[in-house]
Amino acid sequence: MAFRFSGRNFLPETKKEDGIIKKILTLLFICCAAFMMLPTKVEAKIIDTTILEEHEENSNITQYIPLDILSENATKLFTPEFTEQFLEICREYNIDYLLVIALIEMESEFDPDAVNGTHYGLCQISGKWHSERAKELGVDDLYDPIGNVLVGVDYLNELLGKDKGVTYALMAYRLGEGEAKNKYAEGKSIPYSDKIEARMKELKNAL
Repeated sequence: MAFRFSGRNFLPETKKEDGIIKKILTLLFICCAAFMMLPTKVEAKIIDTTILEEHEENSNITQYIPLDILSENATKLFTPEFTEQFLEICREYNIDYLLVIALIEMESEFDPDAVNGTHYGLCQISGKWHSERAKELGVDDLYDPIGNVLVGVDYLNELLGKDKGVTYALMAYRLGEGEAKNKYAEGKSIPYSDKIEARMKELKNAL
């Protein structure tokens, strides 16, 4: 999205000898407009908006998923219908969809029926800790792929909103915020976050 403006519409009338001031004000306006266009969480929420804005016009929407380097489970999961809804969720939260794919791969290997104790589905949502979140989002079945992704992305978005970066958010997703804060204070990461971030880069390179 680009801002369109004209100095005539926003700057006051001045005398000819004040042309320099008018130019300065115009430059200031351009700088302000550019600043407003910057994302507020650059490190935490890197997203290829071009892909997400144009995908609706492309019939082969699954081309945006690097299935060549993903498992057979991923191929089964990312149907055109699921892919469209998946990308829409990521766009609504302004979160890199490749980060979410890497997280899902780590958590469940793209198995929507995956269970680990009280954790369910693609994003391994805790029925104990996130039942209220799911309810607020209108999700009543954590085995539903899209519903599960919605809850997972909503939680990830909350963690990214702490403004401590992707590594912290992933550690908190895995360990809980208490332990993640300790690791963050020590300047450490964990294999879980390292693998997801590395995998996200591989997915980007495969597109």
